[in-house]
Amino acid sequence: PGPRRGAVRLRALWALHAVGQADQIAPSLLDDGDPSVRSWSVQLACEVGRPSPAFLDRLTTMARNDHSPIVRLALASAVQRL
Repeated sequence: PGPRRGAVRLRALWALHAVGQADQIAPSLLDDGDPSVRSWSVQLACEVGRPSPAFLDRLTTMARNDHSPIVRLALASAVQRL
Protein backbone atom coordinates (compact mmCIF):
# COMPACT_ATOMS: atom_id res chain seq x y z
CA PRO A 1 0.00 0.00 0.00
CA GLY A 2 2.89 2.45 0.71
CA PRO A 3 4.26 2.86 -2.83
CA ARG A 4 0.76 3.04 -4.26
CA ARG A 5 -0.16 5.93 -1.96
CA GLY A 6 2.93 7.81 -3.13
CA ALA A 7 1.88 7.25 -6.74
CA VAL A 8 -1.55 8.68 -6.00
CA ARG A 9 -0.01 11.79 -4.43
CA LEU A 10 2.29 12.20 -7.42
CA ARG A 11 -0.61 11.98 -9.86
CA ALA A 12 -2.50 14.57 -7.84
CA LEU A 13 0.53 16.87 -7.83
CA TRP A 14 1.00 16.49 -11.59
CA ALA A 15 -2.70 17.18 -12.19
CA LEU A 16 -2.54 20.32 -10.07
CA HIS A 17 0.58 21.42 -11.95
CA ALA A 18 -1.22 20.91 -15.27
CA VAL A 19 -3.93 23.36 -14.22
CA GLY A 20 -1.54 25.84 -12.62
CA GLN A 21 -2.33 25.04 -9.00
CA ALA A 22 0.68 23.01 -7.85
CA ASP A 23 2.02 25.95 -5.85
CA GLN A 24 -0.98 25.54 -3.55
CA ILE A 25 0.08 22.09 -2.37
CA ALA A 26 3.78 21.70 -3.21
CA PRO A 27 5.07 23.30 0.03
CA SER A 28 3.09 20.85 2.15
CA LEU A 29 4.56 17.93 0.21
CA LEU A 30 8.16 18.86 0.99
CA ASP A 31 7.84 16.85 4.21
CA ASP A 32 6.27 13.82 2.53
CA GLY A 33 7.68 10.43 3.47
CA ASP A 34 8.15 9.46 -0.18
CA PRO A 35 11.33 10.93 -1.73
CA SER A 36 9.73 10.91 -5.18
CA VAL A 37 6.92 13.13 -3.94
CA ARG A 38 9.41 15.50 -2.28
CA SER A 39 11.60 15.70 -5.37
CA TRP A 40 8.69 16.37 -7.73
CA SER A 41 7.39 19.03 -5.33
CA VAL A 42 10.73 20.80 -5.54
CA GLN A 43 10.91 20.49 -9.32
CA LEU A 44 7.39 21.68 -10.06
CA ALA A 45 7.47 24.52 -7.55
CA CYS A 46 10.62 25.90 -9.18
CA GLU A 47 9.37 25.58 -12.76
CA VAL A 48 6.80 28.34 -12.52
CA GLY A 49 8.43 31.63 -11.64
CA ARG A 50 10.48 32.36 -8.58
CA PRO A 51 9.42 30.68 -5.33
CA SER A 52 8.76 32.77 -2.21
CA PRO A 53 11.60 33.51 0.23
CA ALA A 54 10.00 31.14 2.77
CA PHE A 55 9.97 28.36 0.18
CA LEU A 56 13.60 29.03 -0.70
CA ASP A 57 14.50 28.83 2.99
CA ARG A 58 12.74 25.46 3.14
CA LEU A 59 14.75 24.26 0.12
CA THR A 60 17.96 25.34 1.87
CA THR A 61 16.99 23.30 4.91
CA MET A 62 16.21 20.33 2.70
CA ALA A 63 19.60 20.63 0.99
CA ARG A 64 21.27 20.38 4.39
CA ASN A 65 19.13 17.63 5.88
CA ASP A 66 17.47 15.43 3.25
CA HIS A 67 19.48 12.26 2.71
CA SER A 68 17.64 11.06 -0.39
CA PRO A 69 19.75 11.22 -3.57
CA ILE A 70 16.54 11.75 -5.56
CA VAL A 71 15.65 14.84 -3.56
CA ARG A 72 19.22 16.16 -3.67
CA LEU A 73 19.23 15.85 -7.46
CA ALA A 74 15.96 17.78 -7.67
CA LEU A 75 17.39 20.47 -5.42
CA ALA A 76 20.58 20.74 -7.52
CA SER A 77 18.50 21.07 -10.69
CA ALA A 78 16.28 23.69 -9.10
CA VAL A 79 19.26 25.80 -8.02
CA GLN A 80 20.44 25.99 -11.62
CA ARG A 81 17.06 27.38 -12.70
CA LEU A 82 16.93 29.92 -9.90
